Amino acid sequence: MGSLLQFFLTSSHLEFVLSLGGAVLFSFFIIFDTHMLMHRVSPEEYILATIELYLDIINLFLHILRIIGEARRN
Repeated sequence: MGSLLQFFLTSSHLEFVLSLGGAVLFSFFIIFDTHMLMHRVSPEEYILATIELYLDIINLFLHILRIIGEARRN
């Protein structure tokens, strides 16, 4: 949805807001996946849960890089 909006409306403010929203979203995903890993995941599913947590951290890092890039551009 955000990429479609960016395709038609090219704005640095829009990119900043979408990156900030993504960073907040993936922060909540990290909290949720950590909770699931500690309390609800069976021992057979630890590898899958760890991969999900790893991907959340990578996505959060990418959104933070976009925020920093937009701040430097302005």
